[in-house]
Amino acid sequence: MEVLADIHTQLSAIAQAVEYSTIRFRQGEKAFYKLLNKSASIRWAIPVNLDLPSQKVSLIVQSVLGSADISWEGEAGKHRSQYTTETQIIFKNIGSLIRCIIDCQIALGDSISIHSALMLERSLGARIWDDSPLQMKQIGSIGNVAVRKLVNAGLKSMEDLEGCEPYRIEALVGRNPPFGLDVLEKVRSFPKLRVSLNAQPSTVCLRYFFEVHVLMLFRQSKPTMGSKSRSRQTLASSTSSRPSASTTNSYTCAFW
Repeated sequence: MEVLADIHTQLSAIAQAVEYSTIRFRQGEKAFYKLLNKSASIRWAIPVNLDLPSQKVSLIVQSVLGSADISWEGEAGKHRSQYTTETQIIFKNIGSLIRCIIDCQIALGDSISIHSALMLERSLGARIWDDSPLQMKQIGSIGNVAVRKLVNAGLKSMEDLEGCEPYRIEALVGRNPPFGLDVLEKVRSFPKLRVSLNAQPSTVCLRYFFEVHVLMLFRQSKPTMGSKSRSRQTLASSTSSRPSASTTNSYTCAFW
């Protein structure tokens, strides 16, 4: 894989893994996947004819992360069972593949690729694009329709949702109390990650030391399953196995 790889490049590399060599286009499936390829939920549509197994893997992963609204009526219904089965096969192995990419990029010191891979890992763990408003679906009571309503009202992230009044949330999604309070309680259980960076020039020419302070703020309530995937790489650096009120870690890194 090339250096400074973005998320698209890393996802393409994963889709070509030997673990997915048995996933192929079956008879009659191409029409369904051509339609899926045109969906707005697909970030990187495939601009060529659909023939390769990796293209099918990529479309399935993107459709899951983008919460594609797939209509299973008519001919599409014939492919639903196969789509579900292959989705399970793909996500069974995809966690180890993205962790392999992360480890390799750490060894190479490619910070841009590491950043992209960590974002992709969070997305795959939550089965939602981590950098999109769809991250709000990690709250079990919010679905695609509710996300669209919240986005239209200017609420596009967990932070926006946390700062919203409960009665407004209820009015926007058309739900009755205490729906808004329940949503805010779940949102506040997500880890609050903050990073500060201080540069300290040393006496050695062109060498700099950076002291990084990572502050993790947790509420006392237990994080949801989706929140674990969003903070995996930060939680790994914590010295405590249980979330406390706040934890601060310091790291010193040398850059040439």
